[in-house]
Amino acid sequence: MRKTLAMAACAALTLGLGAAQAQNSADIVRSLTLQNEMTKSSPRGATRGIGVTAGGGAATTGDARVETSVSAAQQSDRPRVTPASLGGEVPDLPRDVQVNLKITFETGSAFIRPSSARLLGELCTALKQMPVEQRFFIIGHADASGAAETNRRLSQARAEEVSRHLQRECGLDEARLRPVGLGETRLLDGVPPISEENRRVEIAIDNS
Repeated sequence: MRKTLAMAACAALTLGLGAAQAQNSADIVRSLTLQNEMTKSSPRGATRGIGVTAGGGAATTGDARVETSVSAAQQSDRPRVTPASLGGEVPDLPRDVQVNLKITFETGSAFIRPSSARLLGELCTALKQMPVEQRFFIIGHADASGAAETNRRLSQARAEEVSRHLQRECGLDEARLRPVGLGETRLLDGVPPISEENRRVEIAIDNS
């Protein structure tokens, strides 16, 4: 199992994928395929050798500790918001296989800016290439500016708007899309908490 996970992570690094890098349909498909290999034979709430959390913390891969998005210092400084409507846990994947997209919205709203049209088109193309029975999390993330609960609600609204866009423009079945807003609970490691890099939409395989 460890060998399989290590091979998947190595393949992702070789392909040059990672957070904020999967910006075309081919990269998105490759990352999602790797995610699928890591999750498809795991029980609900676990990612093949990787702990799964609903709001940040640390995961483990075999004997190795994998840092997730929120540092202990950040957690102590900010109130932690655990989304009550998840209905299950959202995978907290290694950054090398995350699909983080810089979809931009109007300030303080869920209105998608026209400048994101190309990237959403790439996402549409990628998801249509995945198996028709495959489901996806559409995960909204926020930076740490503003109130934590406000950030969670805004990230949820933005995830839902991306889901609606994929239904309207791509013809994807609503049942295949699970929008979730995690607010500021999974800030990227090595990035300032209020950085715009944390304002992102993540696509993850849902094998729950």
